[in-house]
Amino acid sequence: MASPLEMIGWECGACTYTNDDCTRRDCLMCMSERPKRYFVVPGAGVAATARTTTVDRREQARLAALRNDPAVEGDPPAVEEEPIAEGVPVAPRAVVAAEPSRRVMLERLVGTLVDVVGTTATNRGRTCPRHACCGMQVEERSTVAFRKEQMVFRDQRKEDIIAVYLISHGVMTCKVSFLPAHLNRRARDYDGLIARIISVYSDCCTNVVKRQKYYHNNGCCAARIVGEHVIV
Repeated sequence: MASPLEMIGWECGACTYTNDDCTRRDCLMCMSERPKRYFVVPGAGVAATARTTTVDRREQARLAALRNDPAVEGDPPAVEEEPIAEGVPVAPRAVVAAEPSRRVMLERLVGTLVDVVGTTATNRGRTCPRHACCGMQVEERSTVAFRKEQMVFRDQRKEDIIAVYLISHGVMTCKVSFLPAHLNRRARDYDGLIARIISVYSDCCTNVVKRQKYYHNNGCCAARIVGEHVIV
């Protein structure tokens, strides 16, 4: 069996992103800690690469379960189960890395910039009896809170989304926008965080990229995450 030192890539156990940089200790996509079992090494016969090697999700889930039930470690694998990747055996006696704690995740996200989109739209709860468009209240230095919610689409498909609420005097008020859809898979990480609006884009922006974001997203702002919302 090839040594783990010869690994050519590794797959994140949280978001399944394939990382080419074997020296990274966290996922490039979601920043989760690199698990020790999900590495990709050159297979026998066919030269494997980080992009062409497939991963057995069932085996990946079984290995993750070992973290919570060490007694399963000694059980023989089922006959129908396959290795993590085609032609790549599972590394013996490795331990699946624990999921980063909420505190660690918060430390990683604080200070990062995110786009807040849909501030000029009035659907999906972004209007109220007092405001025809709640997002029009958002200004530079406004404070907003992120909340994980579930949205039902026209085809009855349900998906976790991250709604953005305006905070006034320490209290969450109107729903003003959402975070971009590509962050929905990390809704749990962003749930409960607060951010400060540092720039509000408009159709008058001289910067072409900002102006395009404004049109494409029905309003857009830039926000910096500053911490976690504490309900009192």
